[in-house]
Amino acid sequence: MNGQSVLANDVPTIWRHRNESSAVQPRSQRKAALDATEFPEQSKGEFVGIYLNNQGDHMAIHPSSSHTLVPALGQWDHVIGSPAHRIHVVQYGDFECPSCAQAYPSVKILLKNFGEHLCFAFRHFPLIEAHPHAELAAEAAETAGAQGKFWPMHDWLFENRDHLKAKSLRQYAAALDLDMLRYDAEMADHFYLQRIRENIASGRASGVQGSPAFFINGSIIDVSFGIHHLFEAITARIQHRG
Repeated sequence: MNGQSVLANDVPTIWRHRNESSAVQPRSQRKAALDATEFPEQSKGEFVGIYLNNQGDHMAIHPSSSHTLVPALGQWDHVIGSPAHRIHVVQYGDFECPSCAQAYPSVKILLKNFGEHLCFAFRHFPLIEAHPHAELAAEAAETAGAQGKFWPMHDWLFENRDHLKAKSLRQYAAALDLDMLRYDAEMADHFYLQRIRENIASGRASGVQGSPAFFINGSIIDVSFGIHHLFEAITARIQHRG
């Protein structure tokens, strides 16, 4: 997959400095940046997390009662295709999930067939209790993303779902020609773990209970009986809008 992360000039500083700087920042600075995005535990079902908006301020994530995507596609997302495209598809996924692995080649076909109409984004939803390596794999993807290689790592992880231990992840990073000093430091500090937790919080707020989960223009699409429902939903939207 060829893609990009939406990281324009107005992207929150906490994300922008991770992507623009190739040098490893002092641990104290990295910890301060991570602490700045800490969010409280869910309380009375009314609050599940925060993102940073495009001014770098905290934005609360509140649960959606209608399985509507929250927050909407934004500059914090890794995307394939232009956000200007009229159809936005967001997947919540888990790199160690068998169902996500089965959906992976279908998503490639989806992008090949409908790519001119789509902006596709991937958000992390590791099912940690069932898939013990999924969260670390997500961290590796984010660490690669900070060096402009989220999508190559994304593909490598799905294509090697049975080999997601730390040693294998490091081999994939080296094969992608990442700055390994930076990779090792950020993985050791779990520098991007908070971002993954924000993805999980947004998934839960959007009504996601398992993976893969897909949203089209903010509305969840039921693929429990087959990924073809996603294709049909996209086709219908393309035909409806001409």
